[in-house]
Amino acid sequence: MSAHSNHTIRPDRPVATERTSGFTLLEIMVALAVIAIGATATLILDSRLSGNAAHLQQRVSATWLARNLLEEYRLNGSWPERQNAVLFAGQQWHWSGQTSASEADDSLSLLTVTVSTAGATPLTVTGYGPLSGH
Repeated sequence: MSAHSNHTIRPDRPVATERTSGFTLLEIMVALAVIAIGATATLILDSRLSGNAAHLQQRVSATWLARNLLEEYRLNGSWPERQNAVLFAGQQWHWSGQTSASEADDSLSLLTVTVSTAGATPLTVTGYGPLSGH
């Protein structure tokens, strides 16, 4: 070889035909994109589940309160004398109770209780109880 040859091999640089270990920038970017999409989906799902849990807790509390009011009517033969607002499960609830004639049995009244808290959809529970005065 002559001293002026253009094909000089430098020992400090890898030869182009050799494969070096590691990941390319493109592979790293694709991996980060996949992780970002997965993390975003997880956060969205967690947010929805948290909202559903709070909604279900409120529905359970509303159902308990309405059933308690029905039982008070059944025990006393009249709606509770307290005002139509009550503190229950750490929240202020408004309720209303109605009594009407039962079409199924002349000896029973149809009881309807509606409960709600600020900003929530009212929940209505029905049941049967004794006729007033019995």
